[in-house]
Amino acid sequence: MNKKKIAGAVLSMLVILIAASCDRNKNGSGNIIEMRTPTKAVENFLGKEIVDILQNADSVESYLIEQFKAPKPNLLAGYPIIEKGPNLTDEQKRDAVSILFNDKSYDFSILKKCMFVPQFGLKFKKGNASVVVLLYYGCDMMVFAHGSREIMTNFDPSHHQMQAITGDLFQDRKGGK
Repeated sequence: MNKKKIAGAVLSMLVILIAASCDRNKNGSGNIIEMRTPTKAVENFLGKEIVDILQNADSVESYLIEQFKAPKPNLLAGYPIIEKGPNLTDEQKRDAVSILFNDKSYDFSILKKCMFVPQFGLKFKKGNASVVVLLYYGCDMMVFAHGSREIMTNFDPSHHQMQAITGDLFQDRKGGK
């Protein structure tokens, strides 16, 4: 009888630990952990110039984009723009930066073998400089584009948090809520 109670207690603790680890970007209340500076792993991955633009962006624009690069006018990091969405609010900008600066938002160990066909873009603007973050929810892959540099990563752990932001911006579109 005691063995069954102990096994039940251990199983209950495991379920609680697994559930708590699922949203690693959130604190106990379910809110995004605010991060004003990147973790060392993120800073090393992105580089100081990209981090500076993300951290000190004057504005963040949102875009719905075509899924394949094309030599057309009105491009965002090489992808034709379907529609410009609203600029991110201060709260959305803070949440996006907090997600992007947290190394727990990414799985750096896996680069998936899937075609990158992004649906959404966020353009962080600081003066004349900008960083574009392209999002593809089908594979949970993200690209940071700055100048001629493109950095791809897997954002499985922060899928729901990023989708909440783009969902608020494009509620009536795919990838929205």
